[in-house]
Amino acid sequence: MFAIIFATLAAVATAAPVCSPAAQASSAAAQASPSAIAPVLAAAPAAASVDGATINGDATFYATGLGACGWTNSDSEDVVAINAPMWDAGKHCGAYVTITGPAGTAQAKVVDLCPGCASGDLDMSPTLFTQVIGDQGIGRAKMDWSFTGAVDAAAAPNAHALAGLQ
Repeated sequence: MFAIIFATLAAVATAAPVCSPAAQASSAAAQASPSAIAPVLAAAPAAASVDGATINGDATFYATGLGACGWTNSDSEDVVAINAPMWDAGKHCGAYVTITGPAGTAQAKVVDLCPGCASGDLDMSPTLFTQVIGDQGIGRAKMDWSFTGAVDAAAAPNAHALAGLQ
């Protein structure tokens, strides 16, 4: 059973980001619903922060679902997949980030891994991409982001992915 769980997580983690206009159709309904950030926040552990430094990278968007952190999310939530070079064995799972792009600024929670993203890049839910970047037809745009220092208290780094396996 554990092999199936890890195989499933590995398959999800290796999926390429969806950055095409075709993704717009699957997320049109999700854009109409506002998303909410989890109300339970606590100070982030040292491993989940980069001293609040501003990070520059590209923003893309993907069809959310079961992420490498172990949660199932929807396209209407403000969530991101962090780039592979910064993944750090899932230590950023549940950490919140502030993202600024051409269309605005928003907060989001790290819930997934983006294996195809370069260092500094974030793959966003379609709703978040629209809030921060604007038109999804762009597919990719420059943005700045930083860790807020907060983490979802119910999501101790990687604890959810290891639940039941100890």
